[in-house]
Amino acid sequence: MASEKQGVPTAIDVDQTMLWKGSVGGKTFKDIDERISQVTGFPPEHFSDFQINKYVKGSLYGPHYDMNPANGIMATITVFLNDVPIEHGGEFVYPKTQNESGADGGDAVVIRPTKGLAVVHHNTDDRYNFDQSSVNQELSLNGGVKYIAKKYIYLNPQPNSMRIVLPMLAMPFGGKLPKVFSKLQNTLIDSFGLESGCNYFDKIINLIPILILVGIAQFVTNFVQSKLKGSGGEKASGENDSSGKAKSKKRRSKKKSD
Repeated sequence: MASEKQGVPTAIDVDQTMLWKGSVGGKTFKDIDERISQVTGFPPEHFSDFQINKYVKGSLYGPHYDMNPANGIMATITVFLNDVPIEHGGEFVYPKTQNESGADGGDAVVIRPTKGLAVVHHNTDDRYNFDQSSVNQELSLNGGVKYIAKKYIYLNPQPNSMRIVLPMLAMPFGGKLPKVFSKLQNTLIDSFGLESGCNYFDKIINLIPILILVGIAQFVTNFVQSKLKGSGGEKASGENDSSGKAKSKKRRSKKKSD
């Protein structure tokens, strides 16, 4: 994501949570992705997971373009998850539209949050050129709470680290990744730049399942070895006890004969 003006934050008091499901999502998520694929023309491999945004009184999202320097965002899907009374504001707005002749200067498009309503806009034209009219914003919420879900359609397929590994790591946490992963990615990007930082992050994430499997194998090996040693010690102890009993019996027999 990027703001209309570089370096200017546009999201104010917006709680953003990514629900990592990827290729391990259930039937409901796969049905949703199939429907989105029919609408956008892109296969599910190009889709992000849903990002859930929570807005409270005073929250707003200023004018911005939906951009990702690492992987271009072709289209954006916004789903309203609850109704917002008209007096509470929080409208979704496209401020820069075109008139009937195709020139800039058309009336702004204002959409009131309505539960179940989905809005789809393309960020590029049919030649993959950036569409300046795709700038969008969400007006300040004057009361209550607003929830929306966003899904992004990327130019290139999402790597396996995003579609498989991270969703699996997020499963024990209800689909929410611990913040350590985002901190790691940001640190790598700050240290090595956007492209190299993302590549290093993908490689590290893809190594995690291998490390987990190695750890499990080592644990199982140590457990089996400890059991074998324990059973071997018990067997030796049993043999020693039997030998001692036999010797004691022989001594008693010898005394009786004497």
